[in-house]
Amino acid sequence: MTSGVGALVFWPQTPLLIDGVNADDDAALAELRSACSAAFAAARKATGADAQILVLAERPDDAGPAGEPASTGPAGEPASTGPAGEPASTGVSYGTLAGFGVERTVLLRNGRLEPDSVPPDDAVPLGPNATVALLLLAEISAADAGPIRVVELDRPGFDPGHIDSSGQFETTAPVAWLLEISASRPTIVLVCGDGSARSTRMSPGPYHPDADGFDQQIFGALSESDPEALIRATTTDSTELQVSGVAAWRTAAALAHLLPESAATDGSGAENGFRTAVRFTNRPFGVRYFVATWTLTKPSSS
Repeated sequence: MTSGVGALVFWPQTPLLIDGVNADDDAALAELRSACSAAFAAARKATGADAQILVLAERPDDAGPAGEPASTGPAGEPASTGPAGEPASTGVSYGTLAGFGVERTVLLRNGRLEPDSVPPDDAVPLGPNATVALLLLAEISAADAGPIRVVELDRPGFDPGHIDSSGQFETTAPVAWLLEISASRPTIVLVCGDGSARSTRMSPGPYHPDADGFDQQIFGALSESDPEALIRATTTDSTELQVSGVAAWRTAAALAHLLPESAATDGSGAENGFRTAVRFTNRPFGVRYFVATWTLTKPSSS
């Protein structure tokens, strides 16, 4: 397989995806988990069984220090400090869902998953969104996948790039850094994010008239594999709409925009170098969840 990014998988990051969090598990959750599993399997088929997995997850403000990006990954690689100069990874990180009333933990040791393990004292703590991604990877039998790297991103103030007044895309150092660390081997980018929690009268947050429109923009961008549309959709201040994952979506869109095969995107999804599959878009608990795969027709190499 060709080195570089070969597929992007868009997943929810709700803890409800993890066994044990919701005592009243229902068909909607089973359908959502199945869609996540199918999306990852399709990406893995396109990139190869040993493709590395690059997890992009937003780190909540209350989850401790955040980097731009703060990275954890296989030991022995160059120090991944990121633009903000964070300490290099120890090679071991861990996440827990204890804050959600479930004693579920996961270790990421030298790029490999160890679910429900006790972390060593020097392990780097992960936020809940990255934790959900790792536990779900473990549950869908991805433990034998290639090395996994987690990149936690700041809240929406983190800007990986933007479209200037002339319509040209301007990137920032973190995205170039992500391209660099994905260049050595086939790579799947796993992007974590949820729609607005204020889109219906049954949503967790109070109804907001702009929430459904925001969700529709995200769905349109994902279904057309249009990085520019995803960047435009996420320029809105999403804090008021209670959206989680904007930093990951923006970073993924910036990354996809820079891949050689997507440079000529016209938003159709047919001529921009991506094959697109949307596997889930629904609001089982008043929050719209998206599961989609963008697979490059010719994986990039750099």
